[in-house]
Amino acid sequence: MRDLESDPIENRDVGVIFSRAPVRINDLGGWTDTWFSGTGNVLSTAVSPGTTCRLSFTRPRPPVRKRFTLDVKNFNDRYSFDPDDPPPGRHPLLEAAVASMDMPPGMAVEASISSGMPPGCGTGTSASVVVALIGALDRLKPGEMDAGTLWRAAHRVETEMLGLESGVQDQISAAYGGTCFIDVYRYPEAHVSRVELDRGVAADLERRLVLVFLGEGHRSSEVHREVIECLARGGGVNALAGLREIPSMAREALEEGDLARLGALMARNTECQRSLDRRLVSPEADTVIALARGLGAPGWKVNGAGGQGGSLTLLAGNGPGAREDLARGLRGLGGGIRDIPVKLDYEGLSVRVDES
Repeated sequence: MRDLESDPIENRDVGVIFSRAPVRINDLGGWTDTWFSGTGNVLSTAVSPGTTCRLSFTRPRPPVRKRFTLDVKNFNDRYSFDPDDPPPGRHPLLEAAVASMDMPPGMAVEASISSGMPPGCGTGTSASVVVALIGALDRLKPGEMDAGTLWRAAHRVETEMLGLESGVQDQISAAYGGTCFIDVYRYPEAHVSRVELDRGVAADLERRLVLVFLGEGHRSSEVHREVIECLARGGGVNALAGLREIPSMAREALEEGDLARLGALMARNTECQRSLDRRLVSPEADTVIALARGLGAPGWKVNGAGGQGGSLTLLAGNGPGAREDLARGLRGLGGGIRDIPVKLDYEGLSVRVDES
């Protein structure tokens, strides 16, 4: 998970730490890793580009009060604040992540953070950002958190500190990487196991997976609230039960190298999402699905919370040029719909100290 050096950071007056964390796509069984589901299963796949963080630190003389600087590259926003005071509220998620960690006294830190995904893409970017930032900050002590401790800390930032709705799969994928089977036996506690793919299957999967941005972002927690209201009225129970069944079958399909079956399960998962709440599969998603089906794609899955905007994972056909045909078709749809090139990520969170 990480590269740990023996020289304690607290003995240094200046230094740079780099961290990166993936995002996730094709989250089969998503929605069952939530408090209102209680128990569930998720199978998701980590991909890059995700989040990168460059954390530089110094020990200024004399000490400065506003000793933490956030440089949020995707929003072109750079500002400083005192981590011991109430946060300014410009980027609450990042500020809460900083507040959750104990910074060494007298140390001034600048964190430059960027993501390769559009905001609101539905790929767990917010969790990836928090995991990358906490992972780098943890290294200041030096690093004490393993993947299990870290994903839980990142999840608490969203749910306990900010009061947001959040399942656990996004933080787990960012911390562990790979294709993970997540058994949520009692929310938010979960057992995590990596699905070991045959090398040829992994290469085929990477070649055929297509991430499609649907032209605009969404806020997962807003969609969460709509679905929770539906469940409170007694709806969606059968859909949740159907979603819980899919991940174990998808894991079996991957282990057997049966990508046609995986694609069918992706499509089945999307229909379960639609049954949970029809607004989770947008008209734009249906337009992309119709295109993909017409070009012989065996599978499609609305990523994350779904709803208006966000993204979709497609499994392209196995024939020559199938992926390229999909890319051409997507470019013709307009409305900002486009594919985002991704690579499978097997590492999860990585942290290193610049020794130069």
